[in-house]
Amino acid sequence: MYFSRDGQISVGNYSDVEPSLKSACNSHCLCSEAEFRPVCAEFVDGRQLSYYSPCYAGCIEPYTPMQKVYSNCSCVVETSRLQVRQVKKGLCESRCKGLFGFLVIFAPLSFCTFAVGVPIISVILRTVDYNERSFALGIQGILVRVVGTIPAPVLFGWMFDVSCIRYQSEPCGDSESGSCLLYSNKLLADLFLTFSIIGQALAMVILTSVLMVYGGTLQDEPLPDVALKEVDQVIEDGDRMQIETAAPLLQ
Repeated sequence: MYFSRDGQISVGNYSDVEPSLKSACNSHCLCSEAEFRPVCAEFVDGRQLSYYSPCYAGCIEPYTPMQKVYSNCSCVVETSRLQVRQVKKGLCESRCKGLFGFLVIFAPLSFCTFAVGVPIISVILRTVDYNERSFALGIQGILVRVVGTIPAPVLFGWMFDVSCIRYQSEPCGDSESGSCLLYSNKLLADLFLTFSIIGQALAMVILTSVLMVYGGTLQDEPLPDVALKEVDQVIEDGDRMQIETAAPLLQ
């Protein structure tokens, strides 16, 4: 009947069980799964419970615009220790208590992730011949775009599909033919974190292997004659431009 508790998706003790919306308290209401209008039951002790729609919550009285609540909801069970404070429109808001700790950990991780970009380019330039540096950077750009733009959207799309709790029901179609109405935030976060850690670990293994194989060759070597000529030409061109720029001032 319900599909969310305290802002987190939960169906009994099993995460792979399809949530059951129908119950004895709403069997006479003729509710439609195509109508997704979630409501949130707030209890006195602070707990929250989300329902698929006011109909599935068994709310007999219509919505009160002035008070913004529903009343007489038979599926919202009250006990001596669990008393309902109100049933309002919308999903229950999740309470994120560890936001500060997450930011403290996430900030340095983000810095390290982006700071490694320049050292990677330096490693590429130092491990190939001078005449092949432009080619090596081009190959790196191709690999980044191919690996990043082709498998990544498919992978992230799969994560969203797997994390979907409830699809929109189509009258003449499959139960999963419509768009996703609700995602499992916990499962989606776990998938994102898992694949991010795998990607970072794989990058660390590759960089460590490169350091072990080419570590002895990462030394300052004299530039080849071609490079020296190019440097001399750049210096000469720069001196000529300075002389031409300063000539009108001297006159």
